[in-house]
Amino acid sequence: MTEAAPTPISDAECEAACSGTVANMLAHHATHRPHAPAIVYNGETLDFAELARRAGLVANGLVADGLARGARIAILDRNAASFVEVFFGAAEVAVCLVALNFRLTAPELHFQLEDSGAEWLFVGREFAATVEEVRARLPHLRRIVVLEDEYPAWRDAQSAAAPARAATRDDVLVQMYTSGTTGRPKGVEITHANMMLTMAESRAIWPFLAPGTPGLTAMPLFHIAGINFVTTPMTFGAATVLLRDPEPRAIADALSRHRVAITPLPPVLIHAILDLPDRAQYDLSALRVMLVAGSGIPLSLLSRAVTELPCGFAQGYGLTETCGGFCYLWPEDMDPRGNERMKSGGHPFGATEIRIVDENDVDVAPGQTGEIVCRSGRVMKGYWKRPDATAEAMRGGWFHTGDAGFMAPDGYVHIVDRLKDMVISGGENIYPAEIEHALFAHEAVQECAVIGVPDEKWGEALLAVIVLRPGKATTETDLQAHLRERLAGYKIPRRYEFTNTPLPRNATGKVTKWALREKYWAGKEKRVN
Repeated sequence: MTEAAPTPISDAECEAACSGTVANMLAHHATHRPHAPAIVYNGETLDFAELARRAGLVANGLVADGLARGARIAILDRNAASFVEVFFGAAEVAVCLVALNFRLTAPELHFQLEDSGAEWLFVGREFAATVEEVRARLPHLRRIVVLEDEYPAWRDAQSAAAPARAATRDDVLVQMYTSGTTGRPKGVEITHANMMLTMAESRAIWPFLAPGTPGLTAMPLFHIAGINFVTTPMTFGAATVLLRDPEPRAIADALSRHRVAITPLPPVLIHAILDLPDRAQYDLSALRVMLVAGSGIPLSLLSRAVTELPCGFAQGYGLTETCGGFCYLWPEDMDPRGNERMKSGGHPFGATEIRIVDENDVDVAPGQTGEIVCRSGRVMKGYWKRPDATAEAMRGGWFHTGDAGFMAPDGYVHIVDRLKDMVISGGENIYPAEIEHALFAHEAVQECAVIGVPDEKWGEALLAVIVLRPGKATTETDLQAHLRERLAGYKIPRRYEFTNTPLPRNATGKVTKWALREKYWAGKEKRVN
């Protein structure tokens, strides 16, 4: 017997849920479907009423301590229900939550806590020792609450009355730090209006979201895709299944057991799920969309996923500064044999405007590579305490993404590479992502990254760092022959480094190329020919 499809909420209810703040959205569902599940975590289900109750307690506790509107509090933990409670509690009373990457070293953690001026820190027990290393140098950090220890008692001791103040749509909801691939990380200020517009516009691409169609979040909540996929299902009255750790078998089990309809996953996890030896035992028939998130995906891997998994695949293009994806590649655009659209970041949706411009911010011709710039109500308020960086990024009223790309005749946006990762060798602009995609097509290559390294003659030369598949072998000569069939000669690396160590990646699965470049550029100044 075929399962009846859940009924989506009405357009009027969707507008009501999205028209206010994130806290208003939770309150709406706590009123209209109080006993419907909101968060499923570690065997516990919080319905909308209980999540709203706990968030209200957190909100009152923050106000009672004297935290002012716009004050910063930080959280450092893996995914957990307590993280969501603190997120909604701070949102209710216009306190900004600084979401910290749990992989930060002590010096990196110190910088972000000092830069944000966070007065409180909620921390998971496993990270408390790292916090203690830097606490003495953070005079503004007034209180630290360990989530597994004193947090439940602190929360439950607070007043259950309605909070004395409420957030507005212009208040900053969360502050997330850029990855800092060049220079110091910058704090991206995302407002309630940014987030709720993102939710409202997602209805057009995921119309199936409804009470009874849960989503799954394995992406870390300090990442915009992670927090978006807490709020996205909930906005439409559905539950979010939250996983503490992104372990492939646990993901497959949760998708099957909870009849999940949508989940964002980075390519590295999609690959791991495809390679599960017992994959067939997991029933993924309820999964409507698996969204490729966090980084680009090789066409060969995407084609395999489309062929082997019984769900639709989609991918988006966006940044933390745009509150997530503003371009979308629909499942209908996918072809198991591969096609040109699958190489793109998708088509703009919602009210977002996109242009491709040169170094003088003049539009380039269709098909020509330039910088991707956009204009939307989803673009951040700015970079925290960085008016210079904000002005540079927002010059002319358009957000400059720092990504090189082009617009195809069909309106789909193709991302070529990060402008900062572009290699200039002998006067030629070379985008490593194109070379990496070609290398991935070689049967022996499991991971690869192409970087620019100092070269006396050319200014920069291409170096390919290669991790081979277990049991496979190849040589520089073989890889160069492979690339010559696919790329112009000036794009083919002359230097190769084979390693058995996995490439360094950040929490969203992106290769941290600065870490690979560091040993080559130490003490040298990058030269442009």
